[in-house]
Amino acid sequence: MATDGRPLVLGALLVIAAGVRMRGSRGAVRRGRDARPVAPARVDAHIKTDDGAYEATFDAIPWLRQAELDEIVTLEGAGFRGDYAADDVAWWAADPQGGNDPDVAHVLHRVQKGSLPFEVWVDGEQATAWLDAERPGWSEWSDEGEV
Repeated sequence: MATDGRPLVLGALLVIAAGVRMRGSRGAVRRGRDARPVAPARVDAHIKTDDGAYEATFDAIPWLRQAELDEIVTLEGAGFRGDYAADDVAWWAADPQGGNDPDVAHVLHRVQKGSLPFEVWVDGEQATAWLDAERPGWSEWSDEGEV
C-alpha cells in the first residue's frame, strides 16, 4: 500500500459505488448493472368530480395487467390523465367484470346521476416503472408510434 493512502481511498469509492441504487429507464429502480427494474407494489390512480364532492383513490395495476398495448400507449400519450383513456381506467375499475372497486363505482354512479364532470389521473411515474418491470418491451412499442 502506498504511504499517501490513494489505494485505500479508491477501494472505498468502489465499494460505495457498488452499493448505490441506480435509476433505469422511465424511473424504474434497478440494482446492479443488468438487474431487472423493480415494480412498485401499487400504481396510484384517482378519480374526482370537478366540484370535489366525490373522489376515490384506487390501484391501476389490475388495469395495466389486462390492458392491450395500444390502450396503454394511448393513456401514456394523454399524460396518464384528463382524457378518455384515463377515464377508461376508472370505468374498468368500477366494472364488476373488471376491477370491481366499490369506491370508484360510487363516484361514477354519482357522476352519472348528477351529470357531473370528473377527471381521472394515474401516477405516470409509478405506471411506467411497473410497466418496465412487468411488461418489458412496452416502451419500444410505444416509441414506434403505432397507435
